[in-house]
Amino acid sequence: MPAAFVRPTRLELAAGFFLSSSDTSSVGFSGDRSGSLPPRQTLERAILRGLLKPPCVVSFSGGRDSSLVLAVAVHVARREGLPLPVAFTREFPKAGDSGERAWQELVVNHLGLEDWERACTHDELDLVGPIAQAFLRAHGSLLPAPLYVIGETFKVAEGGSHMGGEGGDDILGSRRATFARYALSTPRWAGRRREVMVLLSQIGPRRARRPLVERQCRAVAASAWLRPDALSLAVRQLTDDHLEEPLDWRKSLAWYLGRRYVIAYQANRKALALSLGVDHADPLLDPGFVEAFARAGGRLGFSSRTEAMAFLAEDLLPRPVIERTTKAAFNAAYFTSASRRFAERWSGEGVDRDLVDIEALRAEWRKETPAALSFGLLQAAWLAEEGA
Repeated sequence: MPAAFVRPTRLELAAGFFLSSSDTSSVGFSGDRSGSLPPRQTLERAILRGLLKPPCVVSFSGGRDSSLVLAVAVHVARREGLPLPVAFTREFPKAGDSGERAWQELVVNHLGLEDWERACTHDELDLVGPIAQAFLRAHGSLLPAPLYVIGETFKVAEGGSHMGGEGGDDILGSRRATFARYALSTPRWAGRRREVMVLLSQIGPRRARRPLVERQCRAVAASAWLRPDALSLAVRQLTDDHLEEPLDWRKSLAWYLGRRYVIAYQANRKALALSLGVDHADPLLDPGFVEAFARAGGRLGFSSRTEAMAFLAEDLLPRPVIERTTKAAFNAAYFTSASRRFAERWSGEGVDRDLVDIEALRAEWRKETPAALSFGLLQAAWLAEEGA
């Protein structure tokens, strides 16, 4: 039986992201430390499974996460005498914030890779362009909205395997425990009001945290097109979800793996990959790796993303890559000419009017760079008007 896609609820489609938390017991850590491997070895083992099914394609943007996965994959392939992974990069010359060429070349040259495939993309991957249209007709509205883009990358790996750096921001980055570590190591923070409020939102008692976390969640979910009741419901669900995160860094990572959006995004990538005859994996979300990494970090975890990257791959990546703080953005790469033409002639059908303010959504799509959270609604509107 083919793998099933996880579909968004009406509110999730309107908000642009999955909301509620899932049961972490469905993922969980074994808790068995006997014979456990260090994090680097568990990551290598997760990546080895893909290397054993060539061609093994690694989606490589040049960011820290994809660079880490590519570097470990090259290291393991050379050690085991396996075919090297294929680094695959999409370039969007019209999207100014997506340019990563200098970082990409730094990593590729450092690894000594000769097989680096690059695809120059202009308007072909528009949210409602011909490629997206075929995907939407076959699978319907899904999140994330640009899921069809990775489907095109899967075609490069046909008959083989694919992996990327999904999950790295949250697994290797800051969690609640990171703020607790900072509070313990920086005695002068208490005199700074801004820092007090930030720390209280992360490590304070639940009752004190709620209004602060709610304010942060409202900033995340505050899409102009959501009607007030819909926004309030989305913020409440998002707040309740965030308040469930444990303070202990190890438990926090287990909690993260059980969040609905993590499970849903993984399931949707894997379902799409299987439909195209590709084995897909997200090594940085592999439960075995995350458990080993959580154990290595202890109760308070690593002090920074840079420290975590160095811990895992200081011997494999250039120091500037390990320490970089910038990140590419791809919104403008997907909302191009086809999306703008459709938005201009859109009748207002295809979205839930109980949740969405039609005119506010129309105004959003007329912006130079519309919010990515509106992309799922654009595709749903297109399906309703032209895709059936």
